[in-house]
Amino acid sequence: MGALTFLNPAFLWALPTAALPLLFHLFFRVRRRRRPFPTFMFFIASDPMLSARRRVREWLVLIFRTLAIIFAVLALAGPVLSGMAAGDGGVARVLILDNSGSMAAADAGGRRRWDAAIEAASALVKAMRPADSAGLTTLVDDSLAVLPAGMVSKPDVLETALEGMAPTEATGQPASALGQAAAMLRDRSGIGGEIHVFTDLQEAEWAGPAIPAGFLPPGAALWIHRIEPATPAPVNVSLMRAEGPGRALMAGEPFSIELEILNRSPAPVDISVIGADDAGASAMQRFALGPGETREARLAFKAGPEGPHGINVRIEGDGFEADNRAG
Repeated sequence: MGALTFLNPAFLWALPTAALPLLFHLFFRVRRRRRPFPTFMFFIASDPMLSARRRVREWLVLIFRTLAIIFAVLALAGPVLSGMAAGDGGVARVLILDNSGSMAAADAGGRRRWDAAIEAASALVKAMRPADSAGLTTLVDDSLAVLPAGMVSKPDVLETALEGMAPTEATGQPASALGQAAAMLRDRSGIGGEIHVFTDLQEAEWAGPAIPAGFLPPGAALWIHRIEPATPAPVNVSLMRAEGPGRALMAGEPFSIELEILNRSPAPVDISVIGADDAGASAMQRFALGPGETREARLAFKAGPEGPHGINVRIEGDGFEADNRAG
């Protein structure tokens, strides 16, 4: 069963107004007063039963007025059952996997954030009931990932897709992925459903384009599963910049690749910077970086024969590979 949620919960603050009919009844009703009369001969005898019926009728009217206000407030608040797909009683879920470069980070034991995300997503898939359905999408559009088209009800199809996915070296786009997931829910059920995001909540990604308010389908629920390694990786050194000479070179002409390297870790680290051109020539430089230190380095090469050429640069000595290469 889905949880009861409200599309406009602010209206629930108006529920106390349901007590207004009772307050008016208690404080503004006509009260009986004693008046001296010389004789009752001109008054028709009052039937006690009529007075009792009138009191019952007044209380019934009071109850109906109170219920009318309660139902009106609840209607404005828009109660729905979240997590329920329309018509079949199953739950429609969309799983968003953060496949950006930061998810390749590993802890001291070698376990990647990506591995933890896949394990958590797989647990949801294995818990699917026959009437449930699920879809997959990613923060980075990866052409190599084979994802099922839309929502499917076969856990084995989803498991196969999860096993074939891998982190990329790109930056994720949460707003785009959430919009795609919301569209999948609308196509499947129109109302309700769940979106589960498995991510490490990197600030560079989630501080990007704002996620529009109200992007979720009516009654849908959003779950953010933050993935963190059990123990942090010991070091993380980033290759911030790699620049060549910026001009055409003569064959055999010496030149340098200028690099900017940042130690993001709170501890000193010894690293190696290695460059290799397409002819097999290589250059290496080793040095130490203090906590938070930025250093510039140069790798010397000679230009090859006429035509386009490439040089790949990588860092060795830290535990996070996604920001260690340039080419």
